[in-house]
Amino acid sequence: MTCKRFRGLLLAGALLCAPLGLMAQHDPTHNFERFVAAGAFLDEPNGNTPALLHGTFIVDETISKIVAVDLFHGTTELNIIKTAGLDLSQPTIFQLTVTNRAGDILALPLVAAFSNGLVGYRGGAICSDFFLDGSNFPQCGTPSTGGIAGAFTSHITGPEADDVFIGVILDTGPVERQHRSEGPGRWEWRDLP
Repeated sequence: MTCKRFRGLLLAGALLCAPLGLMAQHDPTHNFERFVAAGAFLDEPNGNTPALLHGTFIVDETISKIVAVDLFHGTTELNIIKTAGLDLSQPTIFQLTVTNRAGDILALPLVAAFSNGLVGYRGGAICSDFFLDGSNFPQCGTPSTGGIAGAFTSHITGPEADDVFIGVILDTGPVERQHRSEGPGRWEWRDLP
């Protein structure tokens, strides 16, 4: 076989297999759901207004796992999942901790009505200073019982944390994963009707 003929067969094979690879990227056996975080922190970094909590995360409901995050403390983006799972000391709290390349950390204890992680989760409160009185969400505890609240820790200021004053997670509906051509392993999410 000549080199030219071999290249032709290789190119033909690649063209035939490419559509199969594109079809394999959409997996109808997985159900993905988008959640939006909204809230405010206690500290006022610019002197007059507190930093806002905003952004999204995607849950693969089939395996009850968070698969993508893009959350913000003000303008600081945190898009790397550090930990995500049930708090063993509080089985109705799902602890989501995210970071970024600089080393900032955002910890969000999500009030989950179920003790089986994110199965059936449809959003709800984030344990925060506002809810630490224990009356609205006893899962968050009280200051006297060692209550928990979400917090942001900057790599610059060190252990000094900016607590979440109030926060909520909203379910915005199902999404579909689509591969981006800009780089391997990069995904985009498209809303489903």
